Amino acid sequence: MDEEFHQLFYIGAGRQQIWDWLQTINMHLNRYRWLRLEVANLNWDTILEQHQNIYQAVKDKNVESIRFTSAAHLRLMLSEAPSLLEKFPDYFADNDNE
Repeated sequence: MDEEFHQLFYIGAGRQQIWDWLQTINMHLNRYRWLRLEVANLNWDTILEQHQNIYQAVKDKNVESIRFTSAAHLRLMLSEAPSLLEKFPDYFADNDNE
């Protein structure tokens, strides 16, 4: 359902081709999302609430709220990354040693 939620915005904007292209290069994001399911301390209510807020902002045609809620949703992955790195250290490249 998370994937469908995001896809609907591309469809609504008439950008299905961009969505299709993104899916060909989205392997790492999808891997991250699957691994997230295995980290107990990451709350799904946060994502659900963010999706509801994004939907409401779009419904209200509130551009500023759309920008704010979308940015918060994108930042969530960055704030949760340490939990995934801790649980699955071998799944992520150590960029400092490259």
